Amino acid sequence: MPEPMFTQDIKDKINDIHKTLVGNGDPKRGMISRLATIETTLVIHGWMLGLLTATIIGAAIKVLWN
Repeated sequence: MPEPMFTQDIKDKINDIHKTLVGNGDPKRGMISRLATIETTLVIHGWMLGLLTATIIGAAIKVLWN
């Protein structure tokens, strides 16, 4: 009889990793969701910082040219 590919111990470890990444029945608690939230926050803050920088530089140019 051939050996099973995965023992129960390996299956349990894979299941635990999956629960950590995806969330145990609640997708918002999974690591993938948390990383996506962090990435979205960083993108939004990046845009805000870019707009603030452009506004400050634009105001400085306007003041210096007048």
